[in-house]
Amino acid sequence: QEKICFSPVEGRKRVYIVDEAHMLTSEAFNALLKTLEEPPEHVLFILATTEPYKIPPTILSRCQRYDFRRLGVPDMIGRLEEVAQDSEIEATPGALALIAGQADGGMRDALSLLDQCAVMAEKEVNEETVRSLLGLVRREEMRSLVGAVGRRDERRALGTLSDLLAGGADVKQLLAELGEYFRALMLHSLYREEKTPPAFSGIYLADSPENLDELAALFGREQIASSGKRLHEAAGELRLSVQPRITAELCLLELCRMPDRLERENIIARIEKLENVLRGGKSPAGREQPPEKKPAGRQPPPADFTPVPEGKREESPAPVEPPPADFAPVPEGKREESLPPVKPPAADFAPAPEGKREESLPPVEPPAAGETASGVWEEILRQLIERKKGSLYAYALKGRALEFTGDRLRIQVDDGHFLQKLKKDEYLNLLEEILAGITGRPAALEIIGGASRPPVRTDDSLNPPPGDPAQAEELPAAVKDALAVFGGKLYKKNA
Repeated sequence: QEKICFSPVEGRKRVYIVDEAHMLTSEAFNALLKTLEEPPEHVLFILATTEPYKIPPTILSRCQRYDFRRLGVPDMIGRLEEVAQDSEIEATPGALALIAGQADGGMRDALSLLDQCAVMAEKEVNEETVRSLLGLVRREEMRSLVGAVGRRDERRALGTLSDLLAGGADVKQLLAELGEYFRALMLHSLYREEKTPPAFSGIYLADSPENLDELAALFGREQIASSGKRLHEAAGELRLSVQPRITAELCLLELCRMPDRLERENIIARIEKLENVLRGGKSPAGREQPPEKKPAGRQPPPADFTPVPEGKREESPAPVEPPPADFAPVPEGKREESLPPVKPPAADFAPAPEGKREESLPPVEPPAAGETASGVWEEILRQLIERKKGSLYAYALKGRALEFTGDRLRIQVDDGHFLQKLKKDEYLNLLEEILAGITGRPAALEIIGGASRPPVRTDDSLNPPPGDPAQAEELPAAVKDALAVFGGKLYKKNA
C-alpha cells in the first residue's frame, strides 16, 4: 500500500503477485479490499492459490478468475518433442511418453526430466534411460510379477520382489508402479473393445494392450479392483512401517490369496442374507401382535374380553389353567388372585365397554385387584397427557395404584410433597372426573401416604417411650400419614 501510488519505472504496469493468497488473514484481506475498490490504473494484482474457496467472496467478486489444470499426456508429449528437436536431443517416442506419464501433468517437471535424461544418455534417450534415472521397474519384470500374482504363485512373486529390491528398486516406488499396473488392467478390462480409448490412453504407458489383454484373463474384475485397493492401503502403511520390505511381502501374499478371500466374503454375505430372511419371517410378525392388540383393547374393551379365552393371548402369563376355564371359576374357585375387591369389578366388566375403562386391557388374566387398578391409573395418566395437564401428570407419576373396587380407586404416594399436591381440591376433582369417565359411573379417588413399615428403631422394647399404648383416635390426616410412613406408634401420656 505504501508503494502502489508510485508509477512503474519500467513498463506500463506495476504487478504484484501474491502467492498462496488463501493464507492471508482477515485483516490483510480487508486492507487489500480497500485497495481493490479504488485501484490505481497502473497497478495489477495476481492472486495465486490452490484453495480458491478460502478467498472471501468480496475479493473474488472483484477479480477475473483463471483455473489452471494439469496437462494431458498427449499435449505434454507434443511439447517435449518440440523442445527435444529445438535442443537437438534424440529421444524415442516411448521415452517421451514415459517422461510425460511420470511428470503427472506438470510441464516443468517433464522438461527437468528430459534435461536430466539428455545428460545421462550416451546417444539417445530411450525408455531404459528414463527407467534407470527414475528407478522404475522394467516392463518385463513388472509383467512377470503381476503374472505370478495372477497365477497365485507365491514363491515366484516373492522371488521376483526380492530380485527387484536387490537390484536397487525402492519399495515405495515398486508398490506405486504395481498399483498403476493394476489400474491399467482394470481400465483395459472395462474398455477392451476399443484398442486405445482416448480418455484412458495413458494406461498403456504401463504395458502394451496385447500384454494387458493376456494378464487380464488371469484376474476377475472384482479381484483386480480389490488388489488395487489393497496396494493403495499398503502404500499408506509404509509410512509407519519399521520394515517396509515385510509390508510389501505380506501385501504380495494377500494379492495371491485374494480369490480365496473374496470367495469367503461372498459366502459370509450370503449366509448373513439368509439369516436376515429367516429372522424376517413369521417371528417378527408374531412379536408385533401384542403392541397392536393393546391399543385396540383400550378403545373397545368388550371386543378383547370375548377373544381372550379363545385365542389365549400372550398378555395372560399369570393363569395356570387355560384362560377360558379361569374366567368362569374365578368367583367360585377362590383362587389366590381373586381377592375380595375383585368381585365387585367382575360385575363391572360388562358395562366397562360403554365407559371405555382401561381395566379391560388385560382381559386374558383373572381380574386381580392390583392389576385392574394399575390399568385404570395408567388410563388416567394417559388422559392427563391428552388434556395437556403437565404439572398434574408429573405429580401423578409418583402414585402407585393399590386397589380398585368399582366405585373407589386407592392410590399410594410415598413422597409427602407430591401427596399434598395431589390432595388439592382442584387436582382431586379433575382426577375423579377422569375416573368417572373411564368407569362410566361416579367413583371416588382415595390418595394415601407411603405404606406402613416396621419401626426404624430397634430398641423400643428396651427403652419404650413414656406412657401406655393407646388405640388410634381421631387424628389429623397429616399425623396419620406420618405414622404410616415412619412406622410410629401412639402412646397415651401418663398424668
